[in-house]
Amino acid sequence: MKAVIWKDWLLCKRTRMFWVVIVGVAVGYVVGASIFSSMLGSGYGGVVLMLLGPCIAYIPPVLTAGLSYPNTDTTAGGLSGTLREDGTIETVRCSGRSMAGYLMAKSVMPMIVAVMLFLPMFAYCLWGGALPLSEAFSVPTAYALGAAVLLTFVNQQILLATRANTAGALHLMVLVTLIPVFAFMVLFMVVPYWAALAIMLAFGALAAAVSVTNCRRRHPNTLTSLVPTGPTASA
Repeated sequence: MKAVIWKDWLLCKRTRMFWVVIVGVAVGYVVGASIFSSMLGSGYGGVVLMLLGPCIAYIPPVLTAGLSYPNTDTTAGGLSGTLREDGTIETVRCSGRSMAGYLMAKSVMPMIVAVMLFLPMFAYCLWGGALPLSEAFSVPTAYALGAAVLLTFVNQQILLATRANTAGALHLMVLVTLIPVFAFMVLFMVVPYWAALAIMLAFGALAAAVSVTNCRRRHPNTLTSLVPTGPTASA
C-alpha cells in the first residue's frame, strides 16, 4: 500500500491549489487561536487547542476527496457530473490484497494534512504564551491533536464508504462529515477524554468495515477463476 500513499502524496505535491488552501486554512486557524487566546487570556492554550482541534478534521477529507477521482473533469457536468476513478481500487481488489489495507492507505494523506493544519496553531499558542512550555505535551494538547487526526480518519472513512458516483452526491456526503465533528465537540464535554476518543475510534472502525463491504460488493474479484479447475464429467 506504499504505492497508494506515494501516489496520493505526488498528486497533492504537484497541485498548486492544494498548497494555497493549506496555507490559507492554517492561517485561518492561527487567527482563530489568536482570538480565543485574547478572550481567555494566557495559560488557556490547551483549552484553545481542544476547541479548535476537532474542527480541523472537516478540512482534510474535503481537501483530498479528489484523490479518489483523479480522472474527473471538475469543470464540466455540474452537480450531476459523473465522478471517474482511475481503476486503483479495482486493481487492488483483483490483486487479492486486503481492502482494509487500501482504505487505511487512503486515510494517510488526510491525516497528514490534519497534522499540518494543527502544528501552526500549536506553534502560535507556544510562541504567544497562551500555552506554557510545560504544558506543550500535556493531556489536553495530546487530546486536541488526537481528536484532529482521529476525526479526520472517521470522516475519510465516511467518504470512502459512500463511494459517491456524482459530484452532487459527493458534496452531500461532505456536508454529512460535519456531523461527527459537532458530535465530538459535544461528546468530549460529557465524557472523559479517553472515552470520547474511544467512541470516535469505534465509529471510524465501523465506517471502515462498511467501506470494505461496499468495495467487495461493487468490485468483485474478476480475476478469480470462473470455471471449475477440477475434473469434469465427460459428455
